Amino acid sequence: MQITHDNDCEHRLGHDCTCGASSYQFDLAEARAEIERLTLLLDLSKKTTEAVLERAEKAEDERDEAIAAAFEAAAQWHDNRVEEFLKQIEENTEYCEREGLRHSEGNAYSRDSILNSRIAARSIRFLTPADARAALEARDREKVREGMKRAADLCDDGDRGGPMCNCRQFILVTMEEEASQ
Repeated sequence: MQITHDNDCEHRLGHDCTCGASSYQFDLAEARAEIERLTLLLDLSKKTTEAVLERAEKAEDERDEAIAAAFEAAAQWHDNRVEEFLKQIEENTEYCEREGLRHSEGNAYSRDSILNSRIAARSIRFLTPADARAALEARDREKVREGMKRAADLCDDGDRGGPMCNCRQFILVTMEEEASQ
């Protein structure tokens, strides 16, 4: 380490000084240099830690979104089965009426299946973890917000007047209102 004074006298650690500088000045200069080095190291460490935590949080949100999406897919499968059973009942009823037959036991089975599928779908949605549901809802809100931004960018408010003259402003205000809810 080297210290330069006003009189251009150079001092080195472990070297006798002819201008009368004390070892305290050497120690102080060394301590300041170490503080500066450690401050830079600490700043780098903080930035690295923040980046790692941000990535971990994003990964956790993505995991929660995937979990909620899987639960929703299972519930949706049951919802689709309800639609299939309703269609089956309709077709069966039409066939029985057309052929002059009494409504079959199949309709009762299909009605039971509808009830079971609706209960299953509702139960699956109820059992979806709250964190996962919240992450999925946050992602959906963000997608809506992005869509509204794109729509606002497509609006050319210009000076043409008419119903489209405030389109961009209306979209942006609506977007902010939804964000505050």
